[in-house]
Amino acid sequence: MILRYPLPLGERVGVRGKSYEVIQMEIVGMVVFVAVLLLGIISPFFGLPGTFIIVADALVYGLINRFQKITVAFLFILLGLAVAGEIFEFFSSILGAKHYGASRLGLIGAFLGGIAGIFLGNSLLPVLGPLLGGLVGTFVGAFLFELFRKGGPKGAVTAGLGAFLGRVAAISLKVFITIIMTVLILTKVL
Repeated sequence: MILRYPLPLGERVGVRGKSYEVIQMEIVGMVVFVAVLLLGIISPFFGLPGTFIIVADALVYGLINRFQKITVAFLFILLGLAVAGEIFEFFSSILGAKHYGASRLGLIGAFLGGIAGIFLGNSLLPVLGPLLGGLVGTFVGAFLFELFRKGGPKGAVTAGLGAFLGRVAAISLKVFITIIMTVLILTKVL
């Protein structure tokens, strides 16, 4: 039988009784879902909360599929990982600077320098700028505030180095957490 006109939407039967349009939408949805997961993995490099991007992506997937594969309990596990990653990121550069002998003023400088570095880096170099700006800003902030405190250049460099290493540790751990979250989600979904 030769059809001169396409059948109305939903009447063309594809696989398992689903129309080809539904199958195409499922494929597009899965591609977008995985793309957002990948965005969540790379976002800590740019100072963005990648863990919460992944939790939001999993929540949307769960809502669309009526929590059949991604359950509410699983979302709470992901949320716990996300909160732990964010808390570690917040305190890591401060603890790194403190470990290397920074004063309270140096810790404030590391925090403010990291934030300023992310924004300045983004304006100068849109893709890698936030990563580089956050790292350099953390070092420079701790260094300048320690120098202002009259701790001497050696103590200021040491405090800045500690803040820098803490920031690197934070980004590394956060990327690791986002990869774990992504693997857990994909094992549930696929």
